[in-house]
Amino acid sequence: MRSKRTWSLPKSGLKNEGFKSAEVKVHSSRTLHQFGSRTFTSSRQTNTSDIEAKEIINKNSGSVTTKMEINGKGHKRSAPSEQQGADEIKSKKKYMSAESQLRRSLDMCSKHGDVMLALEIYDKLTSDGTSVLNQYNYNILLYLCSSAATGALKRGKSGNEKLKSSGQEKLVNIAEDDSNGTVATEIKAEATQPGEVVMVTDEEKQLCLNRGFEIYEAMKLRGVPPNEATFTAVARLAEAREDGNLAFEMVKRMAEANIAPRLRSYGPALYTYCKLKDVDNAFEVDKHMEAAGVALEEMELKALLKLSADAGLEDKVYALLHRLRTMVREVSPSTVEVIQQWFQSSSAALAGSANWDTLPGPEIVKAATECCGGGWHGLGWLGKGAWTVKPSLLDKGGVCHECGEQLVTIDIDPKETEMFAESLSTLACQREARNNEFKKFQAWLDRHGPFDVIVDGANVGLYNQNFSDGGFSFFQVLAVCSSKVQVHACYQ
Repeated sequence: MRSKRTWSLPKSGLKNEGFKSAEVKVHSSRTLHQFGSRTFTSSRQTNTSDIEAKEIINKNSGSVTTKMEINGKGHKRSAPSEQQGADEIKSKKKYMSAESQLRRSLDMCSKHGDVMLALEIYDKLTSDGTSVLNQYNYNILLYLCSSAATGALKRGKSGNEKLKSSGQEKLVNIAEDDSNGTVATEIKAEATQPGEVVMVTDEEKQLCLNRGFEIYEAMKLRGVPPNEATFTAVARLAEAREDGNLAFEMVKRMAEANIAPRLRSYGPALYTYCKLKDVDNAFEVDKHMEAAGVALEEMELKALLKLSADAGLEDKVYALLHRLRTMVREVSPSTVEVIQQWFQSSSAALAGSANWDTLPGPEIVKAATECCGGGWHGLGWLGKGAWTVKPSLLDKGGVCHECGEQLVTIDIDPKETEMFAESLSTLACQREARNNEFKKFQAWLDRHGPFDVIVDGANVGLYNQNFSDGGFSFFQVLAVCSSKVQVHACYQ
């Protein structure tokens, strides 16, 4: 393979400092040959010098050797070693701005869970009062402090500047100095698995808790605007102090600042209230999440379910079990344990009514179950007495080996079906070229329907018709329709 390109060189010859201001055009050709080792040869012809470069890569050792021949004189240059690579990294830092160096240093602290070094960098920057941290810097510090205070500090998946040597990782961090602006700090940490939890003592947790609130107050004094990450980090600090009101207050401040809260923003307040057995405030957070359009996931539902089960709130448990059924397709073992504890409790045995005269009859229960799409009736706890809880297996058809009940297929409920149909109808009317065409089709369906089987005529008629004489095949459509009619008649 041969290619041509145009280079520029100074008239006086080839010099290192001359490449930037070169003016003479040089045509070069390149030929690539591959044998036992790969050889790259590039020849260039100029009016002033002849250059030949050879790069030989030894596949066995992985070393790279580059040979430059200028006017018949050869010079060898070996590939940069690991130490040279480290020197190049350090030399590049000299040209980084102070903001970039600070950001990189805090990023490295975050990736490796080194909250103490981050606080040391913060103290050095604020000791003289000249350095100003931005929102991103404050958020990194608050994240580290809140994670350490709650015992959830983890090391990141990777670092940008890692030099592995003798089973250890040597990290170079840059902090701002009083004298010349920057100072390099070397940290040696044992190689760890990504996501490993950093062990923090109780004294360090308390220190990080106090320093986190101190950094947040300094951020407010400097007038740095907070964002969602800021409020969430402070809410986690409040969770570490078991102050649910402060954690919930952070979420409310987001609304005042026109910041949309996320699921992680509500977690500290919800978990704190559940831990303190504060039922009213816990469900107040749940109501606030619903108003904000934030859906609870399994962990949040499990916390509310355990709180309600421990308090013996049968109606709350019933509602949460159905929310868990619709939101989570496969529950975790810890959630299964909470559910099992409820049905084995005395509160579950007393839930419901023992007077069957006041309870709905079998026909009402069956109609309610069919109305809900099968699998549940939504009429509350029926009957009273102790529950039998035991593990069971399901056969391939979804039948329980213990009770013999058939599990229903997972499907959307009638309300979701109606919403889907309305949205589909609205979209079809907007896309339809002619007015009222889709509504006419809906009216035709109402007159001739409902149908048990719907055949997609376009896909069936054009199936395997991608050849020169191919086209829409009515025969294929009729064949499929005839087979479906026969099958339907056999079932009836």
